[in-house]
Amino acid sequence: MLTLRGHLKYWLLACVVVSFALSWGRNTMGFTQFLMDYLPYYNKFRAVAMSLVIASLAMPLLAILFVQALLDRKLDEADVRKKLRWALGGVGGLCLLLAVAGSMFFDFSSSVDDSEQWKNINGLVDAFRDDREALLRGDAFKSLALIAVAFGALWFYLQGRLKAAPLTWVLAGLTVLDLWTTDRRYLSAEDFERKSRLQVPFETTEADRTILGSDTNLYYRVLDFGQQNPYNENRAGYFHKSLGGYHAAKLSRFEDVKNNYMAGKGKEPQQNLLNAMNVRWMIYPPQSEGSGPVALPNPAALGNAWLVRELRMLPDARVAFDSLDGTDLATVALAESNQTEAGSLPAAGLYQVDSQASTRLVSYAPDQLKYTFTGNSPAFAVFSEIYYAKGWNAYLDDKPVPHYRVNYLMRGMPLPAGKHRIEFKFEPATYRRGEQISLGFNLALFALVLFGFWKGYRDFGKSVLPNTK
Repeated sequence: MLTLRGHLKYWLLACVVVSFALSWGRNTMGFTQFLMDYLPYYNKFRAVAMSLVIASLAMPLLAILFVQALLDRKLDEADVRKKLRWALGGVGGLCLLLAVAGSMFFDFSSSVDDSEQWKNINGLVDAFRDDREALLRGDAFKSLALIAVAFGALWFYLQGRLKAAPLTWVLAGLTVLDLWTTDRRYLSAEDFERKSRLQVPFETTEADRTILGSDTNLYYRVLDFGQQNPYNENRAGYFHKSLGGYHAAKLSRFEDVKNNYMAGKGKEPQQNLLNAMNVRWMIYPPQSEGSGPVALPNPAALGNAWLVRELRMLPDARVAFDSLDGTDLATVALAESNQTEAGSLPAAGLYQVDSQASTRLVSYAPDQLKYTFTGNSPAFAVFSEIYYAKGWNAYLDDKPVPHYRVNYLMRGMPLPAGKHRIEFKFEPATYRRGEQISLGFNLALFALVLFGFWKGYRDFGKSVLPNTK
């Protein structure tokens, strides 16, 4: 950085500074909030520290440019020697200071140290702080050693005692060693399992066997209370279609319902929501010592789809959400009058549900659901699936039709009398557009490569043909 010429180093330095500033997050909340409000897609990052990837690319690129300029003899060697000593004294001295006296600058505490779960374990918080101090000391000594070896290799090269090729190998070896030792912290041999041990990552319990052996429905859900939090574990999802489970990306409306009505915050789940979510089985912890988890059926589950007797129109999402509490969702569907995604809304009111009317799921795939409907009069069906207008399209007898958000997060659709086929397909326009853009760029790249080969072949032919003039 100190010896390179040109404007590129300033651009790379600016990238490093911006990367660090972005990674500070809540430590500079005003700056972070400004970016979240005005920088497109910045609020989509899960962790602001991801911005440090920019620095991890810019700083090695600066080093590569320096080594290239040095090997090409574009730098004043006397100036390089002087500034190398500055770098060794400054950066190496800082590493040595942190290694031997890091506790003078940091107390190695963290906000998580005050968590209730650690307070009853004597000495655990102190152990955390000791570990943090040890990590700083170890990294500082490692950095000092790498700096010293790199300085020595460059110094010997400038004195003519080391050739360019050995210098390159030494610097490449230091880079690999640094990456290897750091990456091993996060992905070591202990993090791998033999394939034979992962063929069956979870053992079946009596509760699992009860559910798998007695339920022949095409699609239903299971809620596993046998774990500490059914929404933060994925065991049930290995054997069943689970209502719970963990994923970093969360649907906001489902989170609302889960936290307030479905035991997301330790409360008892409301039966009407369990029924509407088609939870046919619930797994509970062992009832006595030595026994296993217990599976209990929920015969009141409404199934994959059902016909309601009333479509009730509500002014907005807030009222619809509050109305979930206590509403009989088997007979009433709650719609929001201000939803505009699907166009005009069906008229609110009562529907006749005759004894022969029914709707049934006949085919299930993650991106395609097929149902049949039979009824002698018009009906309104509720489907136990998440409403997501930015991708899911509805078809009635292969013709596109609108569907609506009901019960705050589910799908609803008016159906004409008779026998009909209903189909939901996941067809996001953004995916198709992305495929088209990707195809266009791939074709352009292929054409560019072909042009390069053709031009090279033509120029080669001209160079070998004899001059006949």
